[in-house]
Amino acid sequence: MAPGTVVDLLALAEIFIGVTIIAGSWIAVLSWFYETKRMMRWRPYAFTVTIGFSLSMFFNALGMITVVNGLTAWTDLLFNLTVLFMLLSFFGIGMLARDIASLERLGVGLKRLEKVAFTMQPTHEEKEELGIPCVDGLLLEKPTKAPMVLYGEDGTHPWRLGQHFVVTGLLKGESCIYFTATRPPELVIEQLNDALGKRGKKLEDFKDSFAIVDCFTPFAGLSEHETFLLGDDYRKAGWKYAEADPRDLNDIHTAYRDARRLLGFKPDIRTIFDSFSGVIELADPHLLYQYLLHTVTAEEKFRYMSLYIVRKESDLELMRYLVSGAMKVTLKDGERYVEIQKMPARYRSGTYKMTDDDGVVVTGLKKSPA
Repeated sequence: MAPGTVVDLLALAEIFIGVTIIAGSWIAVLSWFYETKRMMRWRPYAFTVTIGFSLSMFFNALGMITVVNGLTAWTDLLFNLTVLFMLLSFFGIGMLARDIASLERLGVGLKRLEKVAFTMQPTHEEKEELGIPCVDGLLLEKPTKAPMVLYGEDGTHPWRLGQHFVVTGLLKGESCIYFTATRPPELVIEQLNDALGKRGKKLEDFKDSFAIVDCFTPFAGLSEHETFLLGDDYRKAGWKYAEADPRDLNDIHTAYRDARRLLGFKPDIRTIFDSFSGVIELADPHLLYQYLLHTVTAEEKFRYMSLYIVRKESDLELMRYLVSGAMKVTLKDGERYVEIQKMPARYRSGTYKMTDDDGVVVTGLKKSPA
């Protein structure tokens, strides 16, 4: 070891000790604050950063012991380990700060949303055909435009029911925002083209009225050009396209606003989330509830007809108390059954068998047990 190295190491060690104490105290206070606020999402960050600082302090202490005892052959290694874990800890702090900033942006965005001067005054309830054959067959009147949730058990193809919802809106001259989290946008576009083809139309005819929010590709992992189309590909093709990371509610909130802007903030908009269970799995429960509370309220005031598709019954229970309509599609002995649990309109209660073309058999059928 070169002369003066020990002195330099000791000086740097003192600096690192000071920084460690300051940063470690900050993390401890921050962890306590978010713990008391029941913000679950911050705990892994706080734990990881605390471990990093603890290890850096441990190696730093060992390094000083080797210097004092003349075991300088180990000092450089321990010093490098100290630096490594300090850098990793500060990287963790940076990631934590980024997420906190994201949360703050979401809060500011939601507050601004609350202050929007809505052009459509709630002087009367606007009613609209839902467009889902098996549900429309059970309705005794058109439902009020409002947010709704559709639960579909595995094998019931709830996404196909959602496409009926979209196609009906487009053919009636309404605009649509399609959030896709389970399939790439190119597949959604292809399926909607097939559905519209039965009506003598194609999705390209509605490019001015259709916006897609891609929550699949940003989280796909294998997002190379040869695997999935990227955002620029859709934009060059003339699609109104936005993307959002499903792990970040602020990103979804921003993408929703961008999609509305791309559609010129038109009043008659149908929004579909296919499927929202993926977002629920990745989101902090308490932040998710606040996000849904604000978003659903805004959709009601804007008179949007939105459809949240979920794949878990727990997700249905979470959302059915926040939205105006709740529908459930189940599978029994290879047959699909539909039940309306709540709806902003009069409807037939009970569980009814569905047909192959997504309609419903109303007469001559016993209700299945609750």
